[in-house]
Amino acid sequence: MTITVDRYLNFQLAQAALNGFIQADILTNILPKDGEALEIVQIELELTAGIAGNIGADAYVNWSITRDTKTALASLNDDDCIYKDGFSADFTTSGMAVVQNRWVWTPPEGLVIVEPTIYAQLSSAGLVSMLLTMDGRIHYRTVKVSEVEILRILNNQ
Repeated sequence: MTITVDRYLNFQLAQAALNGFIQADILTNILPKDGEALEIVQIELELTAGIAGNIGADAYVNWSITRDTKTALASLNDDDCIYKDGFSADFTTSGMAVVQNRWVWTPPEGLVIVEPTIYAQLSSAGLVSMLLTMDGRIHYRTVKVSEVEILRILNNQ
């Protein structure tokens, strides 16, 4: 009998009202020289409950997960960018904004990580005096890779 075990990495980002951008390290605990890599199966993200009641006019919340450290959110044309998403909320005539709290992303098959550390970034504006937290979980499976494959992954080829 083969048992499938769900493996995952957890992380949390906490952004105070005055912070424009924050970043967290996510330790993968892999060493490419060991011939192992992580294939990302799914990424789950959950924002602070009750965020909708604290959104001001023209607010936004954006996040990214990258292979390398950043000084701002990664863009999709950045080879280090693994995942990027977010939302914006326009102020309505009723003064209410409705946003979801949870995102689940299933990447294309073959998204493999060989870095010992990856990074999560969070940026927001227009939130009314609140601490914004994001809990994340990266589901993965361990795969074997050769030195040539590691070089190809690191060079995005």
